Amino acid sequence: MWRLGNLRYHEVDELRASVRRNIGDRRVRAANNLRLRRASQAVAAAATLHELFDGVLEVLELGEFVCATVQLNCNGCSELTDRVVNMASENSSMKNVSVCDGHIHWSWKRKGFEDIDVLGSDRFWTLRLPLAGNQVSLGYVNLYRPLDSEALLFDVNYLTTVFQPAVAQAAERALVNGGAMPRKFSAAAG
Repeated sequence: MWRLGNLRYHEVDELRASVRRNIGDRRVRAANNLRLRRASQAVAAAATLHELFDGVLEVLELGEFVCATVQLNCNGCSELTDRVVNMASENSSMKNVSVCDGHIHWSWKRKGFEDIDVLGSDRFWTLRLPLAGNQVSLGYVNLYRPLDSEALLFDVNYLTTVFQPAVAQAAERALVNGGAMPRKFSAAAG
């Protein structure tokens, strides 16, 4: 028979954390899960880079991430990459876009972290979400949070099951629409 008196400190700590997650944060988590799904739907519907990055920004704010980077592959062709970037409107999400060696690079940092070397620091954890389309690698998204930050208040699995596929779908569409990828590679083109 299992007895409460047999629990060790780490087991008691886990019970406390479980109660806090299941009782205290339940409403916030449910609301944030819904917001993440809605933001991912907006990302999935994006046809241009600025629409894609605008949607990514919503998820970054929700997850209290402090930094993010995106690299999109355009078959290594700088001319086509420039065309895709030029198709996007000049809004705030596009100000951090650069093109290098036929790749589109986008970066973002939360206010207050602009002067911190997040990418080279040991104070942040990173989640890399590879992006793949129909038979082709499209690049990746890297998300960064401080190691000492509070727990994520949404189901982290949604980043891989809802958000990542939405970003891949939108990236593929933006690259196809901009002529950087042939339509035959894209099941999402339209």
